[in-house]
Amino acid sequence: MLSLTEWSTRYRVIGEQPFTLVPPLEAIYSSTHPRQIIRKAAQVFVSEYLVNLALWACDTGQGGRGNSLYIFPYQAQMGEFSTARVDKAIEESSHLAGRVRLPANVKQKRIGNGFMYLRGASNRNMIISVDADLICCDEVAEYPAGTVDTVERRLGSSLLNWVRAGSTPRYPADEAGVLWDQSTQAVYEVRCSHCSVWQHLTIQTHLEPETGAVLCQHCRGDMSSDRLSAGNWVDQEPGRPWQGFWLGKLYSPRAKLTDLAAKYLDVLEGRATASKIQEFYNSDCGEPHIPEGGNLSPASLDACIDPDYQMPDAASGAFMGIDVGARHHVVILIWEGEKLRLVHAEAVKSFEDLDPLMYRYDVRRAVIDANPERTKAREFAERWRGRVFLAYYPNFAEGQRAELCAWDDDKMDVRINRTVALDGVMNRVERRTLILPRNARELGGAVNTAGSGEFYRHLGSPIRVVVNDPRGNAVVRYGQNGPDHFAHSLVYADTAASYTDGNEGLGILGMGAARGGWLRR
Repeated sequence: MLSLTEWSTRYRVIGEQPFTLVPPLEAIYSSTHPRQIIRKAAQVFVSEYLVNLALWACDTGQGGRGNSLYIFPYQAQMGEFSTARVDKAIEESSHLAGRVRLPANVKQKRIGNGFMYLRGASNRNMIISVDADLICCDEVAEYPAGTVDTVERRLGSSLLNWVRAGSTPRYPADEAGVLWDQSTQAVYEVRCSHCSVWQHLTIQTHLEPETGAVLCQHCRGDMSSDRLSAGNWVDQEPGRPWQGFWLGKLYSPRAKLTDLAAKYLDVLEGRATASKIQEFYNSDCGEPHIPEGGNLSPASLDACIDPDYQMPDAASGAFMGIDVGARHHVVILIWEGEKLRLVHAEAVKSFEDLDPLMYRYDVRRAVIDANPERTKAREFAERWRGRVFLAYYPNFAEGQRAELCAWDDDKMDVRINRTVALDGVMNRVERRTLILPRNARELGGAVNTAGSGEFYRHLGSPIRVVVNDPRGNAVVRYGQNGPDHFAHSLVYADTAASYTDGNEGLGILGMGAARGGWLRR
């Protein structure tokens, strides 16, 4: 049976040219490790690698069946990718074209006896319907948290049992970052032809921003040609369960060094916009990046702590927010003047666990995530009709951006402007109008080595970035740096508090009520 390298060089054709490997990819192609994550810059041939893997597994019957599952962040993207990359790869190869069995569509190809399934990560039901021998996860940084753990379970009956993940990173704790932290984190080193010192090349350490030359860190010799020579992968964290490779753009023969240098100089001299800085670090450097001031830091949350305050076991007239998931994350607040005091924060296992909290804290109004358990959430709302509302994050139209949310008493729901609401959370912390207990850092449990529990980590997960919309206008968007359940339960709790009679205009969202930002049906 042909190895992946042998198969790719024999049967793949790209632009009427035989397929060849750049040196860093040789070890990646020949690896038989069951779990592999590649942190990469854009356009360094990793998507081509994943396509080759999926086609090879089908064509050669890997794992006894030859079933490959190829996952992209969204189903709409997957359709375009299937046509532009997978179908093209088949059409360019006479071998593959002769192995395809009809009918084929954007979601499924039959190659030999194997099937290639193409799915979007956002559609869990379509993923769990596939039994695979190989799973290829493309741009995994954009997947919902926990997706890779879910898809690994589709390999239970396979003799091959391989997962291959590749991604341009976004943030340190996104889905790609979680895998990277479990990996060997290998870097590629090449030798300087002038002083013979082996070194890992990065834009920040080796690219001269004025000239575009790649310079040795030791002798300052020109390594612009050395960067494309054969080198060695060196594990930074040997022994970890995932095999990790970090592939930067300097190792690509297609990289235009003068263009990279110009981008780097713009970043250094403060001429780049926030979105261009993000893209520089992610797509050019292949590194995660959080913009300065773009999220809630542990220090900013510490500033909200009242060192003499311990959360009570019960309270009166409280407001509750619930983010629904495998566990339901709960935040309960009470008003204290123009500030909100946190009186409870935990993750519970079932919807039935919410009812005792409604009694203990005499909850006046609660807002609960309507999805993904819509039936259960509505049953809870029915049990507490008039007090519990289902939350949705719809797409607000251009003219509605100033509107913060819309309540519907009859349907028992509230539609919240997600961006404005998360802005409000950040503003409340910055203005210190959220009072946290003395043990705030430990809330939620699972305290990490930096001393932060889930509550702190989740509140720091939403990343505020400024991007251009299709018209070229700068708009705010929020990314996600890992699980963010407590952040959304805080939004829901504050939404509930902001609307209650006698307190309109005081909460995060209520600030918009004074400006006429509320809608009510």
